[in-house]
Amino acid sequence: MYTVFAVEQDLSFIKLLVKESNTYREQCLQKFTDVTGSSSLAGIQLRFIDSTTYNVEAICSFHDRDPLLIRSRTLPQFATKVPGSSGVFLSTETSYKGNFQIDIFGRKHTFAVEYTRQTTSSSSTALTSQSPATSCSGWGYTCCDSITGVPSGSSPGTRAIDCPTSCFAQCSDRPTVLAFRTDPPSDPATQTVVVPQSARVVTFSYAIGLSTGKPGEVQIDFGDGKQETSAELQGTFTHEYTCAGSSCTFRAVLNATDDRGISSPTSRGTQITVIVQ
Repeated sequence: MYTVFAVEQDLSFIKLLVKESNTYREQCLQKFTDVTGSSSLAGIQLRFIDSTTYNVEAICSFHDRDPLLIRSRTLPQFATKVPGSSGVFLSTETSYKGNFQIDIFGRKHTFAVEYTRQTTSSSSTALTSQSPATSCSGWGYTCCDSITGVPSGSSPGTRAIDCPTSCFAQCSDRPTVLAFRTDPPSDPATQTVVVPQSARVVTFSYAIGLSTGKPGEVQIDFGDGKQETSAELQGTFTHEYTCAGSSCTFRAVLNATDDRGISSPTSRGTQITVIVQ
């Protein structure tokens, strides 16, 4: 099958390159001033940049995120890499044993890779299964934004260069607070509303957006120990504040939860400071 042949050919190619690497050592020396001599090249890798495209690259020492591109290949339409791996990295310092899988016409094909580093000493060389540093999509995963998404499923660890701590199998969308305002109006620059002691009533209006899931509950914490809830995605809460002194400050916080129990993120737009004076 062409896909298997092409990938196997590229895997043989990177084994050859890491053994005969003088050309790329020289390129590393020319490109970077902080690498020297025979240690200028860290290794050769086959790195997936998404589920259907990979690059063959040379990695200069200390510069794994700025590789030298050797060639690029896109898999046929019926073939995709199975999530959970980012490819193969063959180091100039260690031997390698690892694998990755490609789904071809619905069947998984495993590409097992073994490479033994050439050494002049009688001692055995270290064996690793190090994966190339790549993006979340290169692992076959998704970068979950802490503001808009909640991670779920497995994670590849910390070698996702675009999202090192929140790269997961999938992200569940959070409810979003589209609007949170007051009457009397708050200052949009400071999210603060000032009300006189003689009129301590504030009406809070809100609007919630849901891209997935179903409505759950909207809750407001008025900041004075009292709370109120609603099942509506749009609505108002009216609250009367009590201030025993000449001036009191409260912070009202709005939170929305969908039917899955996923909450909206807390941000500047979900909080309003109320000053009674």
